[in-house]
Order: sequence, then structure tokens, then C-alpha cells
Amino acid sequence: MNRSAMTHRKRLEAAFALQPVDRPPALGGWIAAPAKVMALTGATENEYWAKPVPISIAAYRWLGVDGLVDVNVPSERGGYGLVTEAQIAARAL
Repeated sequence: MNRSAMTHRKRLEAAFALQPVDRPPALGGWIAAPAKVMALTGATENEYWAKPVPISIAAYRWLGVDGLVDVNVPSERGGYGLVTEAQIAARAL
């Protein structure tokens, strides 16, 4: 196999099988800041919040990651965290 022409999937499969790869695979799924996703994709805030997961996936595609662990979307508009203070307080009860 020509390792310089590995697809994202082949790169991941080879790495998981401990076989040689053309470069270390990159995993995405860590960006929880909508402003960063919007900057990468050119999406507006309304477009992002209407479809945060597909727009986030487009951002990771633009970055050229080989795979995604998850897509982090803040729990509320204007937020950065994945849970709100109210959710944390409710869990403590």
C-alpha cells in the first residue's frame, strides 16, 4: 500500500492495528466553543445553533481530522460548558 495516499479511515485502521501509517492520525471532537466552529466554517450564530452537529462536523472536515471521538455542543446558547450551572445544582440535590 502506498502510505502517502492513505485515506482517513485506512490511517485509523492501520494505527489501531499497530501497522505503519503515513502520519499519526488526528482525532477531533474537542472543540466546545461555537465561535471557533463558526470561524472555521463561516456559519452564522443562527446557522450554528440551528444545526450545531453538522456544522461542527464540517469544521472538523476543514481541519482534516481522521476521526471524531464526539461532537461537543454547549448545553445552552451563549454558553461554553457542556452542562449548565442549573444542571450541576440539580444533581447535587
